[in-house]
Amino acid sequence: MLDTSAWDDFAWQMCLQGIRTYAELQSEVRRRYHKIVVVCDGPWRFLQRIRTERHMDTLKGNNRKKARKRAGRNMNREYLWKDPVFSPEEPQPDHQSILIPGRRGKLLSLLYRTGGKGPHPAVLMCHGFPGNEQNLDIAQALRRLGFHTMSFHYSGSWGSDGEYSFSHCLEDAETILDYMLTHPETGIDPDAVYIFGHSLGGFVAANLLAGRQELKAGVLMSPADLCHTCERGLADPELYPVLEASLEDSAAWLRGTNASLLAEDLQNMIAEHRFLSLADALSRKDLLMLTAANDTATPFQYDQKPLLEALDRLGGKKYRHLHFQTGHGYENARIAATEVIADYLLQHVTKDEM
Repeated sequence: MLDTSAWDDFAWQMCLQGIRTYAELQSEVRRRYHKIVVVCDGPWRFLQRIRTERHMDTLKGNNRKKARKRAGRNMNREYLWKDPVFSPEEPQPDHQSILIPGRRGKLLSLLYRTGGKGPHPAVLMCHGFPGNEQNLDIAQALRRLGFHTMSFHYSGSWGSDGEYSFSHCLEDAETILDYMLTHPETGIDPDAVYIFGHSLGGFVAANLLAGRQELKAGVLMSPADLCHTCERGLADPELYPVLEASLEDSAAWLRGTNASLLAEDLQNMIAEHRFLSLADALSRKDLLMLTAANDTATPFQYDQKPLLEALDRLGGKKYRHLHFQTGHGYENARIAATEVIADYLLQHVTKDEM
């Protein structure tokens, strides 16, 4: 049997996979594993060990070696809030500032490298508009767990070359993803790349997740359906000035843009990039969406709920949704949100590699 804390974490992982009652959990355990073994090094090592034992005998040749290599990665849930320790012989955690060539010049990027022998799974981090909040606390937590994380600034923002626009944000994220997939010297495993996005970054992440098969799963944290917001503004004469004022306020931080240019850009993107246009593709992708009850920047009713309803209509069974009693920045739920994101991504690393 599992110790109490490990059992609680294991039950939570099953909950993320759709298990809702204790009876269902017991049934799932019997179906999957036939028995429970005693382990003392945490629920994720338990899950990893069980999966390895059940599947290793069916693997042959290089596939078997590859599974053994990946199952031995130093990914441990206990390091979420504790500094990991590596032997002197192992690569140590570090970071690297990278100027990545983009369509409009160089993009300022920051790679947090985890420790230990690679290659490592990686998460592309997409920040919001204009980018004051970069969620680097989440990036650091994921790095401690064993992920490389790559954050960056869009064209025309925070020192990156070029002019800012929402369509450029999508292009820039594609550029960074391509870099992660094609530069093995970074230590990134191209077969284990995930994406995270908050607010505008959630808009960017949703579009990439829908269109790029290389992405294994994604996390959308209060994603902004900018195109739907633009549609609402165009249909409501009283709302449009509010939207325009919000765009103008953020445009002051950015280069080469203003509220009129940003609004025009959004109008041209509506048909292809609004969330309802992405729903069919997203219904077939692994996706975690976090939403906030007190979010006034990207209200749940307008920015996330229509997509969730569309996923249900399309029979999407691979998404998970958690609703927090907090605001847009998750100011009083940072730890809870970080733990949910970490558990979700750890689950997918284990599942994808076995």
